[in-house]
Amino acid sequence: MARAAHAITLLAMSLLLTGCGARYAQVDNAAAFPYRYANFDYHLAWRTTQLPEGLAIEGTLKNVRYAVIESLQLTVSLLGRDGALRAKETEIPIPQHSRQDEIVPFSIILKKGAPEKGDILEFAIQYRASEGGKENGLLWLTTVEVDAATGAPVGR
Repeated sequence: MARAAHAITLLAMSLLLTGCGARYAQVDNAAAFPYRYANFDYHLAWRTTQLPEGLAIEGTLKNVRYAVIESLQLTVSLLGRDGALRAKETEIPIPQHSRQDEIVPFSIILKKGAPEKGDILEFAIQYRASEGGKENGLLWLTTVEVDAATGAPVGR
């Protein structure tokens, strides 16, 4: 009886892990996202969809620089042509611990966000990075600004 219970538990755990892996694999494909930005620390890929409740932004963050990144936080802001803040949301992407060349998916909705011509999306990526040594690492903030309609980098 104990063996049967153990076997059922192992089977259930395997199915749960397989389900999580399948979902994660679906969002890891950067080619599925029309907009891309490469920075020294992260490669960002995303797509936007206008929903009744706001602007949905779904994408991936790829750690291309550090041995280990932790405490990842993503804030996306919609800025008007004049720089005025129109919408802003923050997400804590999962997994929080990523190694170099690993990809972390994200999904965020800018409530009441509806981009107009000339608007800017600002991605603020904050994290704690380590080169792999015994130090505590460094706290870093990378900011990326792109045209909300085209995804082209914006220099302000």
